Order: sequence, then structure tokens, then C-alpha cells
Amino acid sequence: MPNFDLVLRNCNLINENSISQVDIAIKDKRIEKISSTISEKANKEIDVNGKNVAPGVIDDQVHFREPGLTKKR
Repeated sequence: MPNFDLVLRNCNLINENSISQVDIAIKDKRIEKISSTISEKANKEIDVNGKNVAPGVIDDQVHFREPGLTKKR
């Protein structure tokens, strides 16, 4: 039985002023493991071929229009 739902292979992890090549394992919609190599099996594996990944980054240009401007969506 697979340990993870998804493993992203060969990611460029951008984190705190550094970039490193890692695998990222996801289970139940949460990042469970980040490592240079993940040997455990997953239901699905994707080789992202050096694409950048920045866990936890949000779009700081989002305008929620709160409080009081929700009609301007």
C-alpha cells in the first residue's frame, strides 16, 4: 500500500533565500515530507523536471474587500 497520495520529483524548492532540488510527498492534501530523495511509494508520482515550488507562499496582491466592500468583487 502506498505511503503517500502524491510525490513530486525533482522540484526546485525555494525556501528562505535558498533553492534546493528535492522530492515532495503529499498525503491528505498536506505536505508530509520534503527530502532530497523519497523512496516510499505513492498513488501518483509526477516528475516536475526542475519546476519551482514555494510551499506556503500566498498571493499578497489578493483583495478580499473586507470589511464592507464585498459588492466590489
